[in-house]
Amino acid sequence: MAIKDESGATSPTLQDKINMLVALPLPHEHVSGISDSPDSIGERIKVIAKAAGISDSLLNALRLGRRDNPTKVTMQRLADLYDIDPAYFTDGPLGTEIYRQLQLLQTMAEIKKAYTPQLKIAFRDHFGLSARGADAALQILEQLRDLEAGGGSREP
Repeated sequence: MAIKDESGATSPTLQDKINMLVALPLPHEHVSGISDSPDSIGERIKVIAKAAGISDSLLNALRLGRRDNPTKVTMQRLADLYDIDPAYFTDGPLGTEIYRQLQLLQTMAEIKKAYTPQLKIAFRDHFGLSARGADAALQILEQLRDLEAGGGSREP
């Protein structure tokens, strides 16, 4: 559950951040046999832990909030697996910003998967794009997804 900082803004907890990672797709080389259904969470935990080189019991304890003090090595391994900055796991503004970006990407992927027509409407109404522009935006997002899934490295 998110916590409020001194300014009253909410920041995601470590548990929120770990759960976000568990919900995200893994790079293709790690996804064989993983279902996106919620009942496969145990399997996802095992695959993620193995790919990151950490124990599945540690990852599950972090996900459930039973542990909230991962080592620097654990954070680095998870960050490397998802190709994100290890600052994601910190309480600072960079960790919160990375979390929000991942949240947006996850939301867009879910919308794209289930609601492509609604996404086109959002592009048209929110961004003022024509139907042709909305189609082009979807194609760009699909190309970006394919590029990221192909293991392309991100620049800092």
